[in-house]
Amino acid sequence: MADKWVLAGEISVWARASVATLRSDPELAEKQAKMAISLQKKARLKKPYELKLLFCRRCKRFSPPSERSTTRLRNGYIVRRCAECGAASRTGYVRQRDKA
Repeated sequence: MADKWVLAGEISVWARASVATLRSDPELAEKQAKMAISLQKKARLKKPYELKLLFCRRCKRFSPPSERSTTRLRNGYIVRRCAECGAASRTGYVRQRDKA
């Protein structure tokens, strides 16, 4: 097995590539995202944040934020809703305050 740091870098490269090719070729983008998941499972690494955003937790379908899911901001949370199954996932965020 290759070095885990190298594989972690490859996983993020595959995830970024899937987001970049999403508009031009959705099928290729889905294959690239699944390749990143298979590398992550093979190396037994934690999923990077950018890869977690690409898949629905409940139905495990490829649902990138701008294409197959809706994103809303509510009370300090980012709420993503899958268009396929309707599942909602919440991620906390902190607002940046303007210095006046």
